[in-house]
Amino acid sequence: MVKLIASGLILCALLVFPGQQTAKARGGARSPEKSAAVWSITLEEPTGIFRRDGEIVSISTSFAIGEAREGELTIVTPGGEEVVPQVVIGSRHRDGSLEKAEILFPASLIPGERPVYRLIARRPRHNIAGGNTAPDLSGRAIGVGRYEISNRYYSVIINLGLENTSPGIVAAWHKRAGEGRMLNLIDTSPDVAEPLAYGVKNGGVGTFIVGAGKDGQARPTGRIEKIEIVEPGPYRLRIRMAGEGERRETW
Repeated sequence: MVKLIASGLILCALLVFPGQQTAKARGGARSPEKSAAVWSITLEEPTGIFRRDGEIVSISTSFAIGEAREGELTIVTPGGEEVVPQVVIGSRHRDGSLEKAEILFPASLIPGERPVYRLIARRPRHNIAGGNTAPDLSGRAIGVGRYEISNRYYSVIINLGLENTSPGIVAAWHKRAGEGRMLNLIDTSPDVAEPLAYGVKNGGVGTFIVGAGKDGQARPTGRIEKIEIVEPGPYRLRIRMAGEGERRETW
């Protein structure tokens, strides 16, 4: 029998939406005609005020041995639409079936209502909507020394620390700010006078240790050398960056 543990409502990659969704599993009945295990997931808008449209729900799950497999899980919306969820595997049983996993899928809620979504373990899938409502997540290199992580809401640019620069976030843009109002949210102004807790003045936001060169000026001591996509989406993108300096850093 699957156990569901509710977690926060996730807007999309790298962005955590404030507030909590609650999800409850009811029953574990197996449908004889489709030979599928079905679990009900009841969602509730936490504030009772705000409407949620197409936001991403994250649920931690535990399955019995042989109960669910990676490519067989489907979410059915209250309207009957089938959506392929993102499945982040925590562990497997000895037969290869899922033991623990995190399930992510888009959901819409109206305050005061408690829509019921269904998690179904079956094969094959039919009439799957796929990624129609998935955020446009991406991670890509920009030139030689920068890397961009973006979704439909934000774009974040990271300097990798090449050419005697310091690794750091050098730009963040809110894509829905509107024409003429889209400003860089990272302050790299040349007139910064106060000391910074992390990073280099005018070099963005970072945590690599900085040393002093022969001229007494601050110099970065490392750079990001490895970029690995840990979760490719479609609803959440996780990227791990690592580099060697005076100490090993992982972002």
